[in-house]
Amino acid sequence: MSDTPQPAPRDTSGEPGSVVEFPASSGGVSPPGNNLPLELSSLIGRGREIADVGHLLSGHRMLTLTGPGGSGKTRLAMAVAREVVQQYEDGAWLVELAPLSEPELVPQAVASVLGVREAPGSPLAGTLADHLRPRTVLLVLDNCEHLLEACAELAETLMRACPNLKVLATSRQALGVEGEALFVVPPLSLPDPRRPPAAGGLSGYEAARLFVERASAANPGFALTERNAVAVAQICRRLEGMPLAIELAAARARVISAEQIASRLEGSFSVLARGGRTAVAHHGTLRATMDWSHDLLSEEERILFRRLSVFSGGFTLEAAEAIGTGGDIDEEEVLDLLTSLVDKSLVLAEERVGQARHRLLETVGQYSSEKLGESGEEERIRRRHAEYYLTLAEGAEDALKGMRQAEWLDRLEAEHDNLRAAIGWALAQGKSEIALRLTASAAHLRYPRGYLSEGRKQLEAALALGGPASPRARAKALTEAGFFALEQSDHDQGQRSLEQSVLLYRELDDTYGVAHALECLVIAKTRLGDFGRATRLQEESLALFRELGHKLGAARSLNNLGILAQKQGDYERAIRLHQESLALLRAVGDSFTIGCALGLLAQASLRQGQLERSVALLEESQSLLRRLGDKLTLATTLRNLGEAMLRQGDGARAASVYGEGLALATDVGAKTTVTDCLEGLAEVALTRGQPARAARLLGTVEALSGVGGSAPPPLDSSRLDREGPRAAARSQLGGEAFEAARNEGVAMSLERAVEYALETPETPEEPPSRSPFFPAGLSAREVEVLRLVANGLTNAQVARKLFISPRTVNTHLTSAYRKTRSATRVEAARFAQEHDLL
Repeated sequence: MSDTPQPAPRDTSGEPGSVVEFPASSGGVSPPGNNLPLELSSLIGRGREIADVGHLLSGHRMLTLTGPGGSGKTRLAMAVAREVVQQYEDGAWLVELAPLSEPELVPQAVASVLGVREAPGSPLAGTLADHLRPRTVLLVLDNCEHLLEACAELAETLMRACPNLKVLATSRQALGVEGEALFVVPPLSLPDPRRPPAAGGLSGYEAARLFVERASAANPGFALTERNAVAVAQICRRLEGMPLAIELAAARARVISAEQIASRLEGSFSVLARGGRTAVAHHGTLRATMDWSHDLLSEEERILFRRLSVFSGGFTLEAAEAIGTGGDIDEEEVLDLLTSLVDKSLVLAEERVGQARHRLLETVGQYSSEKLGESGEEERIRRRHAEYYLTLAEGAEDALKGMRQAEWLDRLEAEHDNLRAAIGWALAQGKSEIALRLTASAAHLRYPRGYLSEGRKQLEAALALGGPASPRARAKALTEAGFFALEQSDHDQGQRSLEQSVLLYRELDDTYGVAHALECLVIAKTRLGDFGRATRLQEESLALFRELGHKLGAARSLNNLGILAQKQGDYERAIRLHQESLALLRAVGDSFTIGCALGLLAQASLRQGQLERSVALLEESQSLLRRLGDKLTLATTLRNLGEAMLRQGDGARAASVYGEGLALATDVGAKTTVTDCLEGLAEVALTRGQPARAARLLGTVEALSGVGGSAPPPLDSSRLDREGPRAAARSQLGGEAFEAARNEGVAMSLERAVEYALETPETPEEPPSRSPFFPAGLSAREVEVLRLVANGLTNAQVARKLFISPRTVNTHLTSAYRKTRSATRVEAARFAQEHDLL
């Protein structure tokens, strides 16, 4: 667990569901992971294109499918990805870029799909490269055309750093990346205009098969006959084999015949009589199809259709009712109108985690947005959209502090693109009050799900607007901006923002606001080393929460005071504080904060030598965090659990737990936890008689920590003694052999070090030239105890150093006395010095 005081609980659930599957190397014959969506309708034809694209992809690191909107680029990319996914050990991962508007969100979108969190102080592109470097992955970037430069930059960065990464992109134009291959998506095959079409012969043409299948879906009574074959052929040729245009036309078969569709299209498309089959002509074909389809809508359908364009990334029926009503549309009419738009293929209906959602295809959405702009009501509808999602986000804040945390985070995650769109509109229009409240409320999603840079940037942009806004909205945004700055290691800026927030809340006489801002300010004071001031501020916060009867706030404050007590060595007080916090949290039912409190209590118990209790607490903590999908905090908990198990003498379980913690920490770029787990696995290696392996892992830890020699790395962790494993490995191997193995570890890349650490050696190491055993038959633990005693530590001090009880220290020391034939501490120290154990 983090040993820095924490603010209000921010759960870190992953994708929807109670258990989160994170992308990682698959073992055995299990299929690779992927997030490729299930097809809701069949893909007609494209067999040749799938084969051609697959062949191109096998010979190029990056391949871009190009073509106009509606040409079927995304469907083809998905079909190819499903076809080749087995070739990628670590899966194929789709990143949908259409809902994004800001170039800097591209790396964040990729990170969100891959389950990679931002690492404070590190560019996200670098963290992604670290994650992908050892993996064999196909990354599918869909709809890049409006973010070309950002997509190209990220793709090039990742491909240069990750030798086994391939990128499949879709875009209306090439990205311009070095080595990029292009595939222009062709139209569907068309009936020959020189030959009279026959019903039997039309099935050989992809465009005709698509029209017939979609028309039959819209109208089960529709069938291809000799009578309508000519009309079907005319429709397909008029629409130039464009899949989206054909689907829009086929949807009309529900109410009119193929002959009527062909006739109406002929009139609508007279302006396209000239021009060849270029991308521009195809775009014109789709545009005319959209105009034709729009003209056939009722006035109420047109109104709702254009209003739906304000949504980004999909919407629920409730949202459509809130934004779509007004004027000629009543709320109870929205469902029927929406159903009609779905029937006409202008809106897609999907089901996600048991809830129906709707969305517009990118091309359709762009057309709809144009219509909204022409209507004169865009400003009013976009404001309504922003206010709806502000209400949703603010209403979720209390729910995020109870037993339904994961459920509400999933709900907010599903609406993240809408929140982005609402914030973007508020910032662009200078709506200070809405921008401040939206960015502050969205922070409750953005912190746990890893959107730190985006959240901080938008909070600071809202604060910089300077327009009219309530002091309370500004104070709340300052609190969140300060916290985000702290999480990105900008402690000075974080402290300044939080101090301003406290002042504003005091002026408002807002007791809860003061209490919450103070507990965030405690983080800054703690990280800056001012433990005394941090303790006083946290005690004030605790008193305010108790005055309000706010159990969750009081519980958090008690946890933070416990952390501060641990930092100052008062473990007994820390245990009391964490126990009191847990009692309050269990009454509230805040699962995430309970998981954190259990881990903190386990840390204090471990320092007191209460090994069994510490293990039990950490087991409960990791079980809770695993269900919530909190990858970062789970990694830290597993690190601590591995250490507690190792102190218990259970090396096998410790190795397994350390290994899982290492894999998770590597995925999220948590460098401190990575190095801690590597060092823990080095200690496991020592217990297994593998000193050279231990020395290599210790060398890697030194390289990652930026320190040299045998000095312990200055990492912020729960570990108290980092010199012991080095001394033990050096003693078992001898100085020369230790340095040789250590240097091998220093030279390892992070990826190789993690791979090496997770390997399970099948046989013990060959004995080095010098015996790997300690003199007089001493065990590794006895040597640790003897070394510390020789350095003047009392039994109680040794116990705290090694996380064992004073009684256990005495047992090890008595055994060491017997083996070395020593009667006193002085004689034992002399033996240790003579045998190079110090």
